[in-house]
Formats: sequence, C-alpha cells, structure tokens
Amino acid sequence: MRLGPKILTAFALFLAAGLSWLAASLGAGAIEARSAAVVRIALTENGHGWAEVHTDGLLVHMGGEAPSEAARFSALSAAGRVVEADRGVDGTTVTP
Repeated sequence: MRLGPKILTAFALFLAAGLSWLAASLGAGAIEARSAAVVRIALTENGHGWAEVHTDGLLVHMGGEAPSEAARFSALSAAGRVVEADRGVDGTTVTP
C-alpha cells in the first residue's frame, strides 16, 4: 500500500512541530535551571543565604526576608551582576 503525498506531508509537518516543541521545552528548562543556579551561587558567595530564588522563563524571582535594607540591596545587586537586572523580580521583604 502506497501513502499519498498529502499524508506524508502532514506526517512530516506534525513530526517537525513535535520536535520543535521538544527542543524549545528542553532549551527553556536549561536556561531556567542555569539562571537559577548562577544566581544562587552569587547569593551564597556574598553571604545572602536568606534569599530564595526561582525562575519563570527568563524572569528570576527573588524572595525571602532580608535582615536589613542594606542586605536586601546587596542581594539584588549580586543577582544583577550575574543576570540582566531587567530579568530580576524583587519579592524580598525586610525584617522590621
């Protein structure tokens, strides 16, 4: 039995779409994991163990309770040195 050119074209299109989706998902996951790891390392090296980091696409969300406003600013600066500052989302609070 011979498959028609329309069926083969449709199959090739669906296969290409599936492989493109897989490559995009794996690439996005790798970028998110790398960004989070780099920011965590920078924060740990600068003594900001209180800070929490998670990623959402290209955005890097920082949270946690800073012991002072200076520590909060220092943590944001440390994160901004390893990823673009525009990608950072500040969700930190300061201990009263």
